[in-house]
Order: sequence, then structure tokens, then C-alpha cells
Amino acid sequence: MSKAKNNLCSVLLKEHFGEVVQNIGTLLMKKGSMSLRLLFIDSKLPLQKVKKALCVLIQHNMVEFKVGTRGYPEYTLLTDNALLLLRYPRYIYNAKTLYGYTGELIVEELLTNGQMTMSTVVGKVTSRLSEATESGVSPNQVKDIFVKLVQTHFVQRCPVPQSSDGVKPVAPTMNISENEMYLIPEIKLHLLRKSEGTDEPPAKRRRVETEDEKQPDEDIYWRVNFVRFHHYFRDQALIDAASRRLGPRAADILRTILRLAETRSDPWTPTTCCVSQQEILQAVVKETNIVKLEIAPYLSVLTEDSANLLSKVEDRGGGVYTVTTYKALQKLVEAIIMSVVEDRFGSKCCRIFRLLLMKKYLEQKQIEDLAMIPAKDTKEYTYKLFQEKFLNTHEVPRTMDHAPSRTFFLCYVNINQVCRMVLERCYMAAHNAISRQEWETKENKRL
Repeated sequence: MSKAKNNLCSVLLKEHFGEVVQNIGTLLMKKGSMSLRLLFIDSKLPLQKVKKALCVLIQHNMVEFKVGTRGYPEYTLLTDNALLLLRYPRYIYNAKTLYGYTGELIVEELLTNGQMTMSTVVGKVTSRLSEATESGVSPNQVKDIFVKLVQTHFVQRCPVPQSSDGVKPVAPTMNISENEMYLIPEIKLHLLRKSEGTDEPPAKRRRVETEDEKQPDEDIYWRVNFVRFHHYFRDQALIDAASRRLGPRAADILRTILRLAETRSDPWTPTTCCVSQQEILQAVVKETNIVKLEIAPYLSVLTEDSANLLSKVEDRGGGVYTVTTYKALQKLVEAIIMSVVEDRFGSKCCRIFRLLLMKKYLEQKQIEDLAMIPAKDTKEYTYKLFQEKFLNTHEVPRTMDHAPSRTFFLCYVNINQVCRMVLERCYMAAHNAISRQEWETKENKRL
């Protein structure tokens, strides 16, 4: 893991959970997996605070634990989950666009608390909505939205400790089967209505509830399914690309194909499963106002477009289509990097960069001829891109002695290396912005 990524994770943990959690998280990032004893010794914090910090990180799905080689539980920080703190506002906004204000509040509660039972979420959201609106909202309406979020896999169950044969394990093994991950438990809504109508404090309310009757889902916890949100963001990026290049009708057709293929194939395969033209025709006519005669031309345009959004696999039955997600995302990444190059170095450097992406390997003289830029300027721009590590060179010797006079150099773009470099710059920019915000707040505290 890079230093910039570590620094960003550290400031995010401090911003959301405080300095104690930041210290524990930074230690886990530096040392990898650590036991509670080592964390206590290295952090020089009271044992109770170390335990509490670990509980907070486990509650928010940022730390996992397992039995180490020495037989003690060891804790590991999931840095990718810690970085997702930056995307929390986007998850909440996405839930609002799909399921309204109720969906927004449900996802917000789950993100704020990490893991919660369904009855607790429904109760809290109902009380918040009742305070915000004069008419009030019934728990049944909130429950329906929660069920929809589970059915579309935006919310899932947390893993549960596996039962052992009478022997108390050193650390519980957390696991859950695919079938149980989206099962909806029964909850007693009359208990929520009863507690909602009283003005008693929550602690007293819970005590009365345990004395009278318990919720049946008290051991079933739920959390936000980040993978499903990312899958949705990826599909939206492809649909937006189709809308910008080919218009809103092409975007509607691509959205329909993605929806048809969504339930049949693994979301992270390079290509989706095949969808016949007949299925596309029926779904598009049913869901949009596009006429049947317009669909075939749009399908051919999407197939022939250089963005590689759609691919025709077979000709039977009018055609069988698949969305080439890997190639389309690769094109999107190249477009983003080209915009970065243009912003930093200008349009002529961007022309050279685009040319090398298209032609793969070129000599200096070939770049001058194809880019139609004077030789002196081309050398300057190429060196600038090479210096900033946007270009690489490959030596091709004509003889075995590798003499410079008999060796020519080919320029090329290593797209994976450039992506990692741009990502590092993003980590550094986010870290600097948060640090600057913290400094400004501290300096101007009196204001």
C-alpha cells in the first residue's frame, strides 16, 4: 500500500471517529495484522480505549479478525473500506434518487451506525420522518422501503458467528450463506407504534420493551452492500457515456439491456450475458416511448461506435447482443486520463498521448509526422510527458552489442502505470484538502 493512501485513510479515520481510532488504524496499517496485546503496547493507550476503538472499527466493517499463527485473535484494517468514507454522501444521494426521502434516511442510518437490526432502523427512520412531517409516517411504509432495498441487494445481512461443537473458540468465525444474505425477518410493528407514541426516553422504552415483548430480529444485523452500489455507479457511467455520445434514446436502450442482463450474469465479468433482439424490443417498447422501428438502427450504432459499449455476438433471431463492460470502462479511463493530460500539459501534448494510445508503439520521427507538430516542439512535449511518467520508452537494438547508434527507441503508454499514478495524485489531493480544512477550522476557531 502506498504512503499517500495510508495518509488519506488516517485523516479520514480521525475526521469521522477521532484521534484514538486514528492511532489504532494507523498502527494496523503500518504493521498489518496485530493482536490486542501488541496494539496495547505499541499504541501506549489504556486497554479500555484500544478495545473501544477496535469495536468501533469492527462495527463499521473496517476491521476483520481471525485466529493467527500463535493461536491469538489478530486484527487487520480493511483500507479499501476506510476509503469508502469519502463516498458516503454519494451512497445516500443515490438511495434518495431511487427510493425517495425514506430510502435516504435508511441508508444514512446504516452508514452512520455501521450495523443495525431492521426493527431499530425502521423505528429510528419512522420517528425522524414523523418529526419532519406533520401528517407522520407509519412504520409499515418504512418497512416496505427497507424490503425494497434488500430485494435490490443495496442492503444485506451481516455475517454471524458459526456455532462450534461445545468448545468455546478463541475468536468466532463469521460467515453467512448466499441464501440467507437477503432473507427478510419478521418484525413486530405494533411495538414500534407503541414506542413511537410515548414521550419516554429511549433507554426506558427499551427496558419496557424487553419486559413486555422482544423483537424477533434482535440478533439479525444489516449493513450497506457497497459492491451493489459500485455496480450501479458503473452502469450509470456507461449509460451517461452513451447519452453523451449518441443521445438519450441510445442511453435508454443500453439501460434496458443492462437491466435485462443484471440478474443473469455476474456483475463483474468482462462482458454481460447475451440478450436477444426480441427481448430488447419487448422491454424497450414497454418501458420507454421509443418506437420499434427506431431500435434496430440504434443497436447498430451502439455496436459500431468506437466506445465499444455494445457487441453483437450472433445474427440468429435478429441478433444477440452483449455489453462489453471491460472494454467500455477501458475507453472511459483513457478519456479521463487524456483530459488530465490536456489540463496539465495542453492540447498538443494530449494529441501526442492520444496518438500513442491509438498506435501503441511509435518512434520519435513517426510521432512528428503523424501528430503534425514541428520536430522541436514534438521533442519537447514528448520529453515532458516522459519526465512526468505519462510515457515510457522501449529499446529495440539492431545488433547484439546494444550500441546506441544501432538502437532505436519506441515510445508507448503503459495505461496501468498511468492509472496508478493518477490515483496516487487523487489520494494526495484528497488528503491535502482534508488537512487544509482541519487547519483552517483550527486557525479560525473563534470565528
